[in-house]
Amino acid sequence: MAYKRLRSAKTIESAKAADISLAVKTKVEEAIRFQNINLVKLPDSEAEIAEEIRNFGYYAMKACYDMNEYFSAVAGTYEIKGEKIELSGFVRRFYEFLNPFMMKKGFGILHKFSCEKIFIKADASRLYYVLANLLLNAAENSDIGTKIRISLSVTKKFAKITIKDSGFGMNEEILEHCCEPFFSTKKEKETGKMGLGLTLARHFAEESGGRFHVKSEEGKGTSVSILFPLLEKGNDQLYVNSVPENVFENKTEILKMVFSGIPDIE
Repeated sequence: MAYKRLRSAKTIESAKAADISLAVKTKVEEAIRFQNINLVKLPDSEAEIAEEIRNFGYYAMKACYDMNEYFSAVAGTYEIKGEKIELSGFVRRFYEFLNPFMMKKGFGILHKFSCEKIFIKADASRLYYVLANLLLNAAENSDIGTKIRISLSVTKKFAKITIKDSGFGMNEEILEHCCEPFFSTKKEKETGKMGLGLTLARHFAEESGGRFHVKSEEGKGTSVSILFPLLEKGNDQLYVNSVPENVFENKTEILKMVFSGIPDIE
């Protein structure tokens, strides 16, 4: 499966790394739970410092989550819940939830969705996180004010979600390596990024039985697509979760975690 490709990309004692990653993730979660991050209280004159402290906490949580997902993949312990999702409703709800947040960051979302009901088998929580991460990538590689497009379309066998920006784009050499683990064009010390976003998105798509495509041209933007196999409309073997509200409830902290490096516009 896809984890074999991830394992071959880096020399890692995968089982040991997965155990270490899980242990670190657990300890960090205990140390900086979301509610503890929000309890940081400083005088109004130090509001900027308080915000930096909270953002560091969110970044640490995201780093632990991404590393745990990656090492689970290379160790072969990555498990996906098989939920039957009505994708058109899911993506529409995702857009409605994310658009106000993105506007605070200085980016708008343009959307184009299919009106028909589209059923797929996937892990709703992971799908939410992956899409949020792809929006983060689009925003980080675009100027403030850029419109980011999210669309949903259908072929005979697949449902396709595409997130497209008109940002900086990638040349052919970078495009060839962009999905490799820990690959980044930015200096780690400057950004704190680990280069796992596209790696995990591709892995999620492939483990869900789908496909993952990236198209980009330097100076003209990037388009990322995730394709999921369509389920037959009469398939009742899986629980139908048309618009899984539980995925979107109390997700503000997840958004802060994902977008901690991008400040709100004034």
